[in-house]
Amino acid sequence: TTLREVIRIAFQGKDFPAMPETPGGFKLIIDKDLSRAPREMNKERFLKLLPDNVTGFKTDENNVFVVEDIETHKETLFDCFGFGNLSTAFTRDELCRRKRRRRSRSNAIQQLCSSYFDTVKNLESDQVELDRIFYIYKLGHYVTSYHVDDHSENPLMSVYQQMSGYSVFHFLPVLIGKYLQYASKHKSVGFMAKQLRELDSLRIGSLMVLHPGETALILPTGSHAVYVPDPSLIPEVKLFSASVVCAADFNVL
Repeated sequence: TTLREVIRIAFQGKDFPAMPETPGGFKLIIDKDLSRAPREMNKERFLKLLPDNVTGFKTDENNVFVVEDIETHKETLFDCFGFGNLSTAFTRDELCRRKRRRRSRSNAIQQLCSSYFDTVKNLESDQVELDRIFYIYKLGHYVTSYHVDDHSENPLMSVYQQMSGYSVFHFLPVLIGKYLQYASKHKSVGFMAKQLRELDSLRIGSLMVLHPGETALILPTGSHAVYVPDPSLIPEVKLFSASVVCAADFNVL
């Protein structure tokens, strides 16, 4: 199956218009209370929040779409070419139970997520229910695969707050994102580059850059990949040590 065939299926055989905006997510104009978390973290503060040993994924230097599992001491993280931890999460019940107990100073990340939970739980309604809070951290060069957030039985939307550093989102229609997800695991990096250039030439997809303190709503109506730029490659952005995010997943009922 070729990219052109996938595009024809995605648009149901119709002539597709130029698509500078793909409905995968957008920035939110938010109340000050939703931005209470710290903005820029230096390297010292970032490492202080982590346990001594961390697990996650390391990016392949020759193909950023290929990652491997890694477990390492936190002091060696910055020696990696792209590192990401996307699995530090707390359920709604875990955070509610923590509220009923005396707060412990032993887990700084859980305290941070608990504070974020206090803020975003007010977004719940009879149509959306808070599922989990994630603490996500990535270093320069890390790239997620193209995906839809579908680790729940219900469609998910995420409120994604950039606490430090930057995140670059590339939004695509769901079917095209699924195609690239498969291709990234079975094709070369050159093949992936060619597909992405072709999508750009057809104006399919959109980019969104989250700066420190900004918040985005990620919808289940599109797929996306997230890239963390290396500060040395983009001189116009403020230097940062890591991209740190608190994200709240909501089940759409």
